[in-house]
Amino acid sequence: MRAFLERLRPLAPLSLRLVLAGLAITFAMGKVFHGMGDFTRQVTGWGLKAWWAQALAWGSLVSGFFLVLGVLTRVAALTFGAVTVVLLWKTRLHAGWGGGLDLPVLTLAACLSVALSGAGRASIDERFGG
Repeated sequence: MRAFLERLRPLAPLSLRLVLAGLAITFAMGKVFHGMGDFTRQVTGWGLKAWWAQALAWGSLVSGFFLVLGVLTRVAALTFGAVTVVLLWKTRLHAGWGGGLDLPVLTLAACLSVALSGAGRASIDERFGG
């Protein structure tokens, strides 16, 4: 069993990248293409400037696509991690563990893991020595 799992080890970074990319793209798509006005109102309601809405949505969308491809993977993971920190700080931190901190904290840990370990073999970064 161990030998079988060892052969599958190169898939670990890919699977983590794809899950993070799915979260990032899912978060961003509705905001960028359908509801930026609503999201901007929400963000300004948090006490942030309106441009933060664009930065959070577009940062999430671009980092998601970069994570799928494995391009500038460490930067993409740190970018999505930063988006997650802002959202965590402004929406969930006050609620505590029972208030929905689990997914953002897990997302942040995954972002940190990808940023520290890199894209893995199944990536454009690996192919071109990035």
